[in-house]
Amino acid sequence: MGLEINETLTFTELSHLNKDIYEAIGVGDSVIRERVLQEYANRNKMSYDEAYGILTKQPDITYYYVWDTIDLITNEKSYYVDFYNFDNNGTLNRTNSHFGKITLEELDVAIKQYIGDKDGVQIDDEQVARFDALRNERQKDLEKQKKDEELEIAKKERKVISSGEYYEKVQELETDLYYGAITQEEYDHNKQVLDLSSNIVQAEQYEQYGQAKSAAPIATKRTFAINNEYWEDFVALAAANKMTNTALLNEVIKKAVEENTEKINAYREFFGDNKV
Repeated sequence: MGLEINETLTFTELSHLNKDIYEAIGVGDSVIRERVLQEYANRNKMSYDEAYGILTKQPDITYYYVWDTIDLITNEKSYYVDFYNFDNNGTLNRTNSHFGKITLEELDVAIKQYIGDKDGVQIDDEQVARFDALRNERQKDLEKQKKDEELEIAKKERKVISSGEYYEKVQELETDLYYGAITQEEYDHNKQVLDLSSNIVQAEQYEQYGQAKSAAPIATKRTFAINNEYWEDFVALAAANKMTNTALLNEVIKKAVEENTEKINAYREFFGDNKV
C-alpha cells in the first residue's frame, strides 16, 4: 500500500486541493488518512476535527473570521465577519456580514444565530490565507474549464468566413487589447477561439459557398466614414496583404504624407497657427 501513496504531494498543497483527500493521497486506507490529517493539524496549529472538516470539505461546518474597524472619533470597534462554507460540490464560498458596534458577547450570539444549526469554527489569519488561496485556485480551474469548453464548441461549430471578415474580427480584438478592454490572456484565448471556429477562404471562394456578406459596419469603416464604393476593395486589399484594416490604413496615410511632403510644408508655412 505504501507504494501507492502520492510521493509528490505536500502539506501546503493539501489546502488547495479540489478533489477527495483519499484520491489526493493515493490510497483509501483510513489509518493513513488519519495520520496525514493529524500531521496537517499539527503543522497548522488546529484540532484534528478542524483539519478533517477543511480537507474533506464538510458542508455542515461554517468557518468564520472576525475583523474590525475603529471609529477615530469615538474609538469604538465595528465588527465584520467573513464566513466560509464548502458546498456539496466541494467549492469554497465566502460571504461577509457587518455586525456593527456591539460587544464581543453580543457578537458571539450574533454569529451563532447567523450560522444556525451548522458547526462554527473560528479561524485565524493563516487559515484565511489558505482559504483565499483555495478559492483563487478553484476560480482559475473554473475559468480554464470554461475556456476549454469554448474551444471545443469552436471546433464543432467551425464555419466558413471570408479572409476579410476574419481580419476584421482580429482587428476588433487588437483594438480591445490596445485600449485595455481585454487582457493579453483574454486576447490570446479569443483569438484561439476565432482561429478554431473559422474556415478562412478568399473572397472569390467565399462567394462559392453562397455566404451572405455582412452589412454591419465595423469599427474602421464607421470611424473614418469610408465610402461603401471602396470599402469592399479596401477589405480585400488588407486580406491579400495579410494585414488588419488599421495597419493598412496606417500604410495608406504614411504613403499619402510622404508623397505630399512639400505641399504639407507649404501649407504650414503659409497658414502658420491659423490652420483650417
